[in-house]
Amino acid sequence: MPNLRSLSQLRALLPYAAKLLPVLTGVALAEPAASRSNLTSLDRRFGEIQIESRGLRSQVETQGEEIERILKQQQERLDGLVSGMENIRREQQEIANSSRALARLVKGLGLAIVLLLVAVTVMSALILFRMSHV
Repeated sequence: MPNLRSLSQLRALLPYAAKLLPVLTGVALAEPAASRSNLTSLDRRFGEIQIESRGLRSQVETQGEEIERILKQQQERLDGLVSGMENIRREQQEIANSSRALARLVKGLGLAIVLLLVAVTVMSALILFRMSHV
């Protein structure tokens, strides 16, 4: 139980409390109205943010689809380049094989020509040798 002395001390504070009470209740009464206006503005802003978010989401999806389309095109181009490079490599191998075959043919013809020259030289020497004995 509160004693009388503590109540008499609180009695000295009553004039100050009487002056503060209207200020506090005014703030308390004005606060819900202000908070309601703040809430409606927050709701409005939240709605705007949601709309912007949807717009950004659709833009991201569109850009993602565009990126996938570009990647597909680039992949097709790379596949074409790879097949072209494989064709070039095969052609180079065919040319190298043909060159080797041609080199063997030229060596064989050179050897045949040398043999023919030796044969002609031997035959000429025999003819000259025979003519000198006649």
